[in-house]
Amino acid sequence: MHNDYDVESVKDDLKEMGFSDTEINKRIEEYKHNISRNQQILGQADLGKDFMAKINIYKYSEKNQGVEFNNSNGIALGNYFYIPDEKTENKINISFENALKMARAVIDNIGISDMDLYQKGYVTGYQGENKNLYYAYRFIFTRKINQVPVTYVKDTDLLNTVSNTPLYNEPWPDEELIISVDDTGIVDFQWKYPVQIKNILNNNADIMSFDVIRQIFKDQLIRQNVWEDHSILSEAITINRIELGLVKVSKKDSDGYMFIPAWDFFGARTIKYAAETANADENNEITFDYYGTSFLTINAIDGSIINRNLGY
Repeated sequence: MHNDYDVESVKDDLKEMGFSDTEINKRIEEYKHNISRNQQILGQADLGKDFMAKINIYKYSEKNQGVEFNNSNGIALGNYFYIPDEKTENKINISFENALKMARAVIDNIGISDMDLYQKGYVTGYQGENKNLYYAYRFIFTRKINQVPVTYVKDTDLLNTVSNTPLYNEPWPDEELIISVDDTGIVDFQWKYPVQIKNILNNNADIMSFDVIRQIFKDQLIRQNVWEDHSILSEAITINRIELGLVKVSKKDSDGYMFIPAWDFFGARTIKYAAETANADENNEITFDYYGTSFLTINAIDGSIINRNLGY
């Protein structure tokens, strides 16, 4: 995220965006100042497993900071999140209850407050040269504000969006607190982009009826999911989870953010391709069902569509 940019081309871009020379110079100087204050601690230790345990503590800015720890006996734990069933639970040599106790104990010992379990699942990796499949529980925790949870959404590519560099307007990805546990203990810990609540603007916001929200969803879903790939014949979206929670949005004409109530629609996307144009099944279809992918986020107060990649 903090690459060295071509300052002159950035100046030209900012001018085209309507910024004054004074504002452009201010942004560049602030960026250089933040770069000089970057902090990162990297460490590793032999904790008795096949692979060294690693920790990364970093602070690149007030928005982009966190800690990542990995002590897995596998080559890597994947990012795909699966919902457990009886078969998978039998492959993890610790009960869900005891694994969750370990995860909660870590949160309490670190002193992280106002975080509650959002979802349990499991992740897989491969162990050593034998490539044996490796399982671990994964717990996703989310912040609660006045007992209302912040909706967990994955796959917003904020940090890799070119226009969202610190020289323009540094993005603030959603907070993540994810812990993975197996019978050896904590094998993966990720706490990134933490937030601090400064004040509550409204304890009892009026929200629109869900019937109205549902109609907005029907009207907007097709508009938000248009494809240009000529190999695609059709697309079907199945919504299997709808959540009302809080979403972080940027404040207009400000570098600040606020949480507002919003509806999120989660599910799966099935795409039918023309024959022999994709690595599809016998029906020339591929189903994409990634946990945490919201197809549409609707402001519960005014019904407007929220673009999570843009932050508003």
